[in-house]
Amino acid sequence: MKNEIEFIRSAVSSKDYPKWSRPALAFIGRSNVGKSSLINAIYKTRVAKISAKPGKTQTLNFYLVNQHYYVVDLPGYGYAGLSKDKKILIGTFVDEFLTKYQDLKLIVLLLDFRHPLQKIDQQMLDYLRTAKLDFVVVFTKIDKIPKTKFRKQLKYFQNAIPGNRLFPVSSVKNLGIFELIKELESSLNDK
Repeated sequence: MKNEIEFIRSAVSSKDYPKWSRPALAFIGRSNVGKSSLINAIYKTRVAKISAKPGKTQTLNFYLVNQHYYVVDLPGYGYAGLSKDKKILIGTFVDEFLTKYQDLKLIVLLLDFRHPLQKIDQQMLDYLRTAKLDFVVVFTKIDKIPKTKFRKQLKYFQNAIPGNRLFPVSSVKNLGIFELIKELESSLNDK
């Protein structure tokens, strides 16, 4: 079955959220980690805008799926090209959404599989755990690492991020997408 997904609106505070509250999945990660590409791969669409320039997403972007739930594309963190004030503003409304949106079912934290865990990623992991938020970790761009290094890299992340559900994917080659979709559907149906 093909999903119907449409962009609803952008928000920078709770007063900007869509009028009707629905269950939500939130996608977050460093700038240029591939959030929009992953959303497009999951829903077999090009609704989420992809940019080669990091830091383009600076709002919460709400997409409605099958008139049932929202996918929310959050601004990427760690982009050095933003002013300190802009980073604080974005951090404030992202925190408000993650901790206060009552129908948030799952957070999808994206990490670039090619690189070791960065300090800023560890800070996000610590934040999500401290706030007791339900999240999974998705490793993007697995197609860009040699197959001979895949197991070593996966083992590194399993040790660096113990106790979390980990999903290696490639939006380009459609690897691991089916398993991730099953997890997302389960989170929407279980709660």
